[in-house]
Amino acid sequence: MQLKKNRSGYLTIFLIAVLTITLILLPFLIYDHGALLIYRDFNHQQIPFTRLAHDAIRSGNIFWNWNTDLGANFIGSYSFYLLGSPFFWLTLPFPTSWIPYLMGPLIILKYGVAAVTSFAFIKRFTRTQSFAMVGALLFTFSSFMISNTFYNHFLDVVAFFPLLLIGMEELVLNRRKGVFALAVALNLIVNYWFFVGEAVFACLYFFMRCLDPAFQMSLRKFGSLFFEAVLGLCLGMFLLLPSALALEGSTRLDEMMTLKTAFTYQYPELYGFLVQGFTMPADIQGYPNLFPTMNQGYTWRSVAAWLPLFGMCGVFSFLQHKRRHWLKYLLILCFVFAFVPILNSSFVLFNGTYYARWFYMFLLMMALATALILEQRRYEMNSGLKLCGIFLTAFVLLGILPRINNGSFTFFGIPSSPAMYWCNILLAVASLLLAARLIKKFRRSPRQLAVYSMTGICCISILYGMTSIAFCKIDGESYEQIFDRSLNAEFNLEGDEFYRVDVYNGMNNQAMYWGLPTIQAFHSIVPASVMELYPQLGVERFVMSTPDIEKQGVRGFTSVKYLFVKEEQSGFSPPAGYKFYDTQNGFDIYLNENYVPMGYTYDYYLDETQFKTMNQQHRDRLLLKGMLLSDEQIETYKDLLKPISENKNRWDYTITGLKTDCDELKNETAESFEIDNRGFTSKITLQKDNLVYFSVPYDRGWKAYVNGVETKIEKVNVGFMAVAAAEGENDIRFEYTTPGLKAGLAVSGAGWIVFAAYLILCRVGRKKESRKNKG
Repeated sequence: MQLKKNRSGYLTIFLIAVLTITLILLPFLIYDHGALLIYRDFNHQQIPFTRLAHDAIRSGNIFWNWNTDLGANFIGSYSFYLLGSPFFWLTLPFPTSWIPYLMGPLIILKYGVAAVTSFAFIKRFTRTQSFAMVGALLFTFSSFMISNTFYNHFLDVVAFFPLLLIGMEELVLNRRKGVFALAVALNLIVNYWFFVGEAVFACLYFFMRCLDPAFQMSLRKFGSLFFEAVLGLCLGMFLLLPSALALEGSTRLDEMMTLKTAFTYQYPELYGFLVQGFTMPADIQGYPNLFPTMNQGYTWRSVAAWLPLFGMCGVFSFLQHKRRHWLKYLLILCFVFAFVPILNSSFVLFNGTYYARWFYMFLLMMALATALILEQRRYEMNSGLKLCGIFLTAFVLLGILPRINNGSFTFFGIPSSPAMYWCNILLAVASLLLAARLIKKFRRSPRQLAVYSMTGICCISILYGMTSIAFCKIDGESYEQIFDRSLNAEFNLEGDEFYRVDVYNGMNNQAMYWGLPTIQAFHSIVPASVMELYPQLGVERFVMSTPDIEKQGVRGFTSVKYLFVKEEQSGFSPPAGYKFYDTQNGFDIYLNENYVPMGYTYDYYLDETQFKTMNQQHRDRLLLKGMLLSDEQIETYKDLLKPISENKNRWDYTITGLKTDCDELKNETAESFEIDNRGFTSKITLQKDNLVYFSVPYDRGWKAYVNGVETKIEKVNVGFMAVAAAEGENDIRFEYTTPGLKAGLAVSGAGWIVFAAYLILCRVGRKKESRKNKG
């Protein structure tokens, strides 16, 4: 009977969560004809990435992807986004055209799983299932979940995180072996980047739990925990190792904390932003209402930690009444970590870039604290309600206060988006008043309090979720932009050779929707050589590759053939060297007359000193005049190439000079360049021994063969590849193998063998112990 009751509880909370998120999404699914379109990263990354990965895996093209930036390690680039997600793998049986229509059901499923796993964790500490359900709904529909829905892959992490803590509890309290190792492996595989923060939090959780006498820690149990943690890492090594190697050399890891920024945040407004994030529903990301002067990067860092209906009142009441409870110490510790920069950065390996994306772990503890305090009838919650009321009153006053512009006062002028701000204020006030009413009326009737609390949480969540997504869609692309111009767009272009395209002022990753290689990309994980290249050319590369249209040298040495411009784009004049080709699918298409096919040779070389002393404005043009070589490479190939000082066009950076340089490069190009699932094959006939250059990002996973003989790959032009070939006909073959994949698979395979042996030994040990006890 107890087992049936437990199963019923899991099913009930799953159905409640699924129904709630379905009601939130349903109007938008209807509006977009069954597809889910939100804004920014969801439209620009989540949909095209899922389609790209779906196609790649179904076609077996899992090593090098040609449609990600200038080319990228597929596993290394997409393991962060979706390759480890069980939800993504559910899409594989369906056609690629179904992907936009599967996004909604997958999100609904993720919310359902998050509710089940958080319920399984919280009910370990509550006396009744009802309040465990209350806590699970608080966690599942927190502002972190709602505001990060457009990130999509964050939801996978939130859904499976509670299993990590459950595994720890099972091992320590119930001596159930293997669960913790599997939980470690699952969370690692789902997202290695978030797993770093989860490992930090798991350590904090462990030490605080040790303060509870019921946790009964021993040296033997600690050894088992450590062993299973390492074993879990080994089980997930097949994805962790390739991912870690793909990040090697990434400039995104370079920013570290300084002594000045270790203890106080660079922007004082961030403290107010944090308080707002705990006090009321979060603004949609990228649009800070009260703190628009704060660095915009901070507004995309998931500062959201509001619990629907009860907000912080349950947490404040718990901190007041539970004097020596392990959870109280953990909550206080989390608050300290949130407000001290160096502690906050520990969740991202002390990277100097600010993130609050660990708050979902904090929120699980806040939801647990709220559930526990609601369940305890002897504790009043008036002080928590009053404190929340004070914070809310402060934000109401901030919204009313005038903004001063040129000596004139404008009341209600501080919020940059008043409609969004006051909707969130109303939701927070309504939640607080409703929570106060429920607590006052049903404090002595726990069952009714739980039922009405769940009802209130769902109603507030539906209002908040609908409002949040509605505001997102105001800034999002229309159905016509996503479907007619992106998903369903087909172009009739001349030539079947490999080339790249350029999109002027278009939607991020527009060409990825079309399945065309491009120089425009919105992607966080790309080869280190790409991250190295663009700053050298005076182009910022943090999460986007968007070289200005003036950088025509980039278009030349990366084999860009077509330029796409929205038909309604006003004031656009194509750069010199482009001629109008056609208008298709709402885009004017221009042909680049300075297009140089993939696989060509240079006559000249330049050294690093010449390159670095050149103004960044002209460096892209300089790479058309000569191949950039290191001093060692110059010594090796000085007989094949001439120094750039002998180039008569060396100082000509005009349009005429650009055309001349590209025409010279076209003199000796590959007769063919064909890509496949393992790399590419090129055929070229050379007039003399020379280096053959390919604008493919350099990566340690490449191997090159010239006429069947393995040949050293040279890293040239900052981040691209070239191989030496002899005079006459040459068959050049490049093959790619994901670095670390074989070693990772070997470690994981060994890990599973050890895991199986471990479970067998534990089972044998339990049987012996059982017989001994019976004897």
